[in-house]
Amino acid sequence: MQRVCAPLAAELLRRGITGLTIIPCGLLAAFPLSNILLDTGHTLGESVSTSVAPSARALVQSASKQLRRAGVYTLGNPQPRSAPLHWSEVEALSLAKLARRLNLDGYAKVQTAATRAWLIDALDKGYVVDASCHGKFDHDDFRKSVLVLARDQELSLGELLSYQIDLRGLRLLLLSACQTMLLDLQGAVNQVRSLTSGVLQSRAQAALGSLWPVNDLATYLLMVRFAQEWFPHMDTEPPACALARAQHWLRTITNRELSQWGTMNVSGFSQHEHRKVGEKKTDNLILEALGVSSERYDSEQANRLIRIVGAREDEPDKQPFQDPFYWAGFQITGW
Repeated sequence: MQRVCAPLAAELLRRGITGLTIIPCGLLAAFPLSNILLDTGHTLGESVSTSVAPSARALVQSASKQLRRAGVYTLGNPQPRSAPLHWSEVEALSLAKLARRLNLDGYAKVQTAATRAWLIDALDKGYVVDASCHGKFDHDDFRKSVLVLARDQELSLGELLSYQIDLRGLRLLLLSACQTMLLDLQGAVNQVRSLTSGVLQSRAQAALGSLWPVNDLATYLLMVRFAQEWFPHMDTEPPACALARAQHWLRTITNRELSQWGTMNVSGFSQHEHRKVGEKKTDNLILEALGVSSERYDSEQANRLIRIVGAREDEPDKQPFQDPFYWAGFQITGW
């Protein structure tokens, strides 16, 4: 694959082309084409801003976009669930806080407040929506694929494709948790179907998802870095550019740099955004970082855990997330 993509990237750059849309067919859709590592040491997406699309028609936007959209709405770790997503919770809180620091409206709902009704309202109003929750893909009928929300509620792709929910004008829907880009490779001859491709069919401009379940900590780091790269430029830059920079950062960050995590100023949430289930001692949080489940992380606690994990490694210059497993599965569908 590198033999194909390397000369392609070189030719595009020679012609001054800075954007590339790949429309994969068949099994190619299950491969992270935008994240192929070239002999230059950079990925295809780092060389030329690259996104994927299920078809050319899916990229055609409605002329009647909703102009009233504004704000960043985030949802994380819907509860109660048997498999909690602690890092998705702090992801939601961190992205909303970062938006507010950039003078954008930022709203977050986590645990039992991460409901279906709130997500539908966010999808109707928000300019950017981050739904960091479990997803389930239905291979028999892809319209029955769902996002799993608080109180065992679900929101199906069929509902997103209906007139009940209007996604026109939504700039980006982030689906960072597992199974959000799982593909139906059998259900269509000319285009591949997935949760993210369905979002485009609902007239959203772009969606971010993962081709496989990714380590929770790596996902949190990548999403926060992506937000830091893109939120200040979301009106002038496509999200694929910022995602490529964030992925380069994650695969090259060292344990020493992780041990200094927290300099990126995403901490300092207000009291109501902190844990409501009772504070825990720092020693218990350290144990949780080593594999014991916690009830909830807030931003300051999460930053401390990351620093501790980085400092525990014997090799300070090691790049713990260099393996493509941690970063290559994430792709932008649409623009």
